[in-house]
Amino acid sequence: MIFGLKTSLFTVLVFFFSSLNAISGKIYIEGQFTFPPPKTKNPEPIEINLPDGKETITIASFNIQAFGKTKAGKPDIMKILAKTIAQFDVIAIQIIRDKSGTAIRKLKAEVDDLGTDYDYLIGPRLGRTSSKEQYAFIYNTET
Repeated sequence: MIFGLKTSLFTVLVFFFSSLNAISGKIYIEGQFTFPPPKTKNPEPIEINLPDGKETITIASFNIQAFGKTKAGKPDIMKILAKTIAQFDVIAIQIIRDKSGTAIRKLKAEVDDLGTDYDYLIGPRLGRTSSKEQYAFIYNTET
């Protein structure tokens, strides 16, 4: 997929998120988007609006290894994760194991404590066993 400079970063994240979690079927976000998008042989480019003076978006993918309440309860680990995340505009977080959603909320708050403004999208819990996993995107709202 080609992205240009006039579509919101949120739209791009939703597209990537739906691609990442295609096995989960449709994802509805605030009633604005339905995914996965229809399949086409030659999709049209999507443009992204970047802030003035910004020409690139930095993207990372991070497997935190069974990220849940236990890791979120360790301040030293959370500080390292927050400092790492704050270096990027969009971060895919893999293997979240937390039914309550506490871990991802704490991580977002820790990143925001560094003087940034991030938000996140989190997918449904997936898996065939009781140890279900989620995936999330944390993104800089100023990008």
